[in-house]
Amino acid sequence: MDPTTQANRRAWETASRKYVLEHEALLAEVAAGSSLLGLEHDLLREVLRGSPDVVHWQSGNGTDDIGLVQMGAKFVVGVDYSEVAVGSAQRRAIELGVPCRYVVAELPGAPLAEACADLVYTGKGALIWSPTSADGRETSLASCGRPDICSSTKSIPRRRCGRGTRMSLASERTGTTSPEVTSTTPSLPAERSNGSTLSARS
Repeated sequence: MDPTTQANRRAWETASRKYVLEHEALLAEVAAGSSLLGLEHDLLREVLRGSPDVVHWQSGNGTDDIGLVQMGAKFVVGVDYSEVAVGSAQRRAIELGVPCRYVVAELPGAPLAEACADLVYTGKGALIWSPTSADGRETSLASCGRPDICSSTKSIPRRRCGRGTRMSLASERTGTTSPEVTSTTPSLPAERSNGSTLSARS
């Protein structure tokens, strides 16, 4: 790992300690059902009625994942760069008994199979931290869906993107696709991806 990447990772791990320190407050937030914005509820309500398997790209503290389950998601796999963030998110999911698992990985390049979920989601303020171009981000998001229609707010045009998927981008961007998820299952604390895969339905 080059020095710049090492410094960046250290910075993210330090910043993510707040999720550990704020554990009880975050538990209270998700218990109150306040982690998703009204706009996200409006955009995701219809697709979440179908109890989709979900991949959350850049999952952070994991509160949105619990919100997705509360709205109807069957299973959520969260993917994040930070081991500390992933570990704290997994702890909350275990304590609340919600069907969420987490993997530490960079994007693109996470161990997610094509067509692995029914919804690919990324939310508030996430995509500005990605080193990938806008086209690359959209391709990465769409590839792990079982695609049919990709639609979005803001600047990404509505377009066909494959068989069986929709993509709907909320707040900064929220992706909706129709995939099956494969990723590794971290323990608590989080483990790094070792190349093995996980099905959201397993």
